[in-house]
Amino acid sequence: MKVESIRINNFKRFDNLEVSFKNQTLNTISDRFLVLGDNGTGKTTLLQAIALPLALATCQIQRVTDFDWLGFLPGRYQRWGAPQIELEVIFTPEEIAATRALFRAC
Repeated sequence: MKVESIRINNFKRFDNLEVSFKNQTLNTISDRFLVLGDNGTGKTTLLQAIALPLALATCQIQRVTDFDWLGFLPGRYQRWGAPQIELEVIFTPEEIAATRALFRAC
C-alpha cells in the first residue's frame, strides 16, 4: 500500500491541509518519504492523521479513543470542530485481496 495523498480538516493543528506524495515529474508514488520541520510544526500530527484512519479501517482499533500514540489526546481534537481525514491509497492486487480478507474478519 502506498499513500498517494492526504487531506486533513480540523485535526489538531491543521485547519485545512492537503499533501500529495506523488512525484509529479515521474508520475509515481515513492515507498519512502522524508518529513522535515521544526519542533511543533505538525510532523507527528501528519503521521497520526495517516495512521489513525488506517488503524480504524484495518480493525486495529474500534474507536478513536483506542488510538494509542504517545501525546495523542482524543478528547482534545474535537475542540476545533469535527475532524475529517481523507486518505487516498494505492493497493497492489495482492494487497486488495488481503484487505478484503481482513475486512471480512472485522
